[in-house]
Amino acid sequence: MVYYTINSFGELGLFAKENFNSGDVVFSKTLTSFQNQPDKYSIQVDHNNHFNPNNEVLAKTNHSCAPNAIIVYEESTVKLVAIKPVLIDDEMTFNYLTTEYTLANPFKCNCGSIDCFQDIKGYRDLSPAQKKSLQPYILGYLKGR
Repeated sequence: MVYYTINSFGELGLFAKENFNSGDVVFSKTLTSFQNQPDKYSIQVDHNNHFNPNNEVLAKTNHSCAPNAIIVYEESTVKLVAIKPVLIDDEMTFNYLTTEYTLANPFKCNCGSIDCFQDIKGYRDLSPAQKKSLQPYILGYLKGR
């Protein structure tokens, strides 16, 4: 389904071993434990809960401002879902701004997208226009914030 290797930026990334169509679930996990505070690798799933993927698939899924996947969180299950066709050997990415209200480790993005957000600090720091552009992809707890 997926594998890890070094991407074009010299970082470990998650890559497709098979083709995925838009809407395909790439990875799914039922969560049983959460942490209250974010860290570099945690993913925020609601107002107060973050989960740490440790050495699982999502820990190796890098950010892109033009991602091919999103994080979906429903009924204690987190999923990585393709939002456009993904071909074998494409890197799987999601936009960290669609899950994190405030990142524990903000960074400058170098994804190269024409729509690059540049400073990846968290959803909280986006302009109203930027927030609007992400609405179809954000987790439910971010709606209306």
